[in-house]
Amino acid sequence: MAAARCPDKVKALILEDPVLTLDNYKRTVDASRDMYGLWLDLKKSVQSEKELSLALADKYREYPASPVSGSCSLPDACGSSIPHISRTAL
Repeated sequence: MAAARCPDKVKALILEDPVLTLDNYKRTVDASRDMYGLWLDLKKSVQSEKELSLALADKYREYPASPVSGSCSLPDACGSSIPHISRTAL
């Protein structure tokens, strides 16, 4: 996305494509089960996209740049500010 928005500032993209084996695929799936279970439970508990976004924001309020933790914005690749969704905006 950064390369598409600011092609004059992006000289190269480094992509990592780790070797996928059955063992590391199983480890990835097993490590993600709790997170996906939480997301599924949240999805089942709401009636709209807006409610889901608020439920996710509440669950992850302690994460840096959480839209619930206060007003914040992060610089994008071009140096401009990208506003994040706040509870009051929804």
